[in-house]
Amino acid sequence: MSADRFVRVFEPIDATQIALVHALLDDTDFRFYIENENVFHTGGFYSHGNTSVYVMAHTEDAAAIREVLENQIG
Repeated sequence: MSADRFVRVFEPIDATQIALVHALLDDTDFRFYIENENVFHTGGFYSHGNTSVYVMAHTEDAAAIREVLENQIG
């Protein structure tokens, strides 16, 4: 998957929201990934300091994914 075809659509605030994203999207045909997904499992920090976590969606799926996540998670 080419990274230039993906855009940020959501920023989970904790591991619970990451789990919800997976529950909502894993069994769909949406193309997405969670950038820095494991940051919450390492205490929120990598060796280079604070790292943000983002749901990245393919540009063709971004609007639909954003809608699902906003309606279900907020």
